[in-house]
Amino acid sequence: MGVCSCCVKLCTCCSAQVAKCVLGAINGILITIGVVLAIIGCILHWGGNLVFQLLSAALSNIGSSYAGIALLAVGLFLVATGIIGAIGACCNSKLLIIVYIVIMAVLALACAGLAAGYIINKNLMRTEGAKQMTTLVKSEYKGRGSANEFTNILDLIQARVPCCGVDNYTIYHEFNTWNSTYQLKNGTYIDEVLPESCCKISGATFEPTYENCTYSPDSQNSNMYEGGCYTKLAA
Repeated sequence: MGVCSCCVKLCTCCSAQVAKCVLGAINGILITIGVVLAIIGCILHWGGNLVFQLLSAALSNIGSSYAGIALLAVGLFLVATGIIGAIGACCNSKLLIIVYIVIMAVLALACAGLAAGYIINKNLMRTEGAKQMTTLVKSEYKGRGSANEFTNILDLIQARVPCCGVDNYTIYHEFNTWNSTYQLKNGTYIDEVLPESCCKISGATFEPTYENCTYSPDSQNSNMYEGGCYTKLAA
């Protein structure tokens, strides 16, 4: 009986230590992720302009402040959760451990719900997203020389992904509110078939590599057959 009792105590002690180690590892990961997200959030919120300038002169700070606040909040929440779990494990506080378990359970259910919702509504979300982006392009895209932030970002995406339009390049034939006037090197002004950002681009100048792309785009001088930007980004 004495031997069995000792074995039970030893197993119980080992199990408790293993549980503490696992909990400590999880808390460490949570705190690390939280700190990283909080740092990124601070950078985006207070240094968004600098970040986007480093990425590209064509980008603006659209949404950087809100994104920064959101990431900072999520990061601090994860850090707090990790600290609660660590203190609960170290001090054997049942209350803190229960709070920690409840928070983790809620997070797990939320993640599972988001994953399930995405899987179930993936096609619907894609269709609705494409519809919203089409509306946005037709109302906000201004073309060459515009200071419009959406125009600059879309031009950057089209040139660098590469891609053209939403689902395909034909969207630019469906509205005429974008500036399609382009001056060729010989001084002649033409109406572009597609924005320059749908052409093969040279360096950071956003000037077409092949000038004939502006009036006679094809698979060699443009991105018109590379696919739509929404199609590529949502894939």
